[in-house]
Amino acid sequence: MKINMAKTKSNKIHAPLVVTGYSLFVLLLVSVFFSTTLPWTSILSHPNSIKIHAAVAMISLTIGALLPVVVGYIIGDHSAKSKSKLSHHFNGMLFGLFAYWCMVLTTVFITVPTQLFPDTNARLVLVNVLPGIFVAIVASVIAGMHVRSKQATLDVLEYRPFVLVFVASIIAMPLLGVINNIVTNSVTVFTFFTPFTALLFGLISYVTLNTSKLSSLQKSAWSAVSLSVLFVAVYVMNLFESAVMGYLWQPSTDVQTIGDWVAFSVAIAGWILYWTYQVKALQGTKK
Repeated sequence: MKINMAKTKSNKIHAPLVVTGYSLFVLLLVSVFFSTTLPWTSILSHPNSIKIHAAVAMISLTIGALLPVVVGYIIGDHSAKSKSKLSHHFNGMLFGLFAYWCMVLTTVFITVPTQLFPDTNARLVLVNVLPGIFVAIVASVIAGMHVRSKQATLDVLEYRPFVLVFVASIIAMPLLGVINNIVTNSVTVFTFFTPFTALLFGLISYVTLNTSKLSSLQKSAWSAVSLSVLFVAVYVMNLFESAVMGYLWQPSTDVQTIGDWVAFSVAIAGWILYWTYQVKALQGTKK
């Protein structure tokens, strides 16, 4: 009976993130198809198009949007020794969220020198493949360490090295963004929007967990998950909104602004729904 109760409790904790993660991934697939794959396929079929350039662009951009999270999920799925399929899905989702931050950091702060790669197609491929390679290396190291540790049967969210790297990657993205703007003398009020948003929703997530019996480290870990879901939701909804708006209306500044706010609002609503269920699932969790 104790085993069944433990399994039920574990499923209750895992389910909100797994359902939310798969929902966001489906939206990401649809968004990439309409914003990248379909338009470039149309260009590729045009008789006056340069086939090789169109094909490389289509494949590279599609891979760039999907490869990091897919690689992260697959590695995460194998990061724990568990007989529960839901547990494997859960760990896959955690590494998928981690892959998002790695993807952003790699895309924004790592450049491909024109001098070394003068060919445009080569640079395009590298820019879109490098984030996936970076995710594969970092995630494989952490997952390998977890599998070989005494905590291999536990979720990776209970593994301190993963939590520390996960939280560090979240902090690094807005911090490096501010530093980059300061160095390039391009500081504006929007420079601090992302750090402020991350801090605000991170604190909200942490405070809402005070009613649970989680330790400080566990609350920090779950707050990182919460914040990651929010940022991924905003990213996916913006991509989805841009793809849909491009087919329904003529692009304009006003339409784009309205669309951005709608996407942001829907992402916030989705995050609230997810986090409400997640907090309820975590109620009564022991330290």
